[in-house]
Amino acid sequence: MHTDRGISGAEGYLTRNDVVRICTKKGWFCDEESSDQYSRILAVSKDGIDARDLAAIIWCCGEGDLLKDIEKDIVDYLDRAKKDIEKREARIDGLTQQLTVQLAKWALDNNVGPLLVEYCSLKKEDI
Repeated sequence: MHTDRGISGAEGYLTRNDVVRICTKKGWFCDEESSDQYSRILAVSKDGIDARDLAAIIWCCGEGDLLKDIEKDIVDYLDRAKKDIEKREARIDGLTQQLTVQLAKWALDNNVGPLLVEYCSLKKEDI
């Protein structure tokens, strides 16, 4: 969540892989002069890092970017990542339902249907 005061709550936590992705995407610490800083930020984020802490480190080590702009970039990244996860979960839910229905149809065709339909909590009309 992004507020006037920046990033708040558990929603603002990044894994080390997130740090690599966002730094690469935004070009933070990507030049040769910044390689030591990049190594340090990866070491600090080994077990994950709070988004506010990451933003503060990038701001302190960077040149020209405003803290609020860095925080916004991180929040935007987290929002996109959350939406991607929600899309994947919805797709998995849909595929699971499709597979369950197909399995139930197969079971009915092979005389194990009533048991499987009961097990899967499906009604014969749903198949």
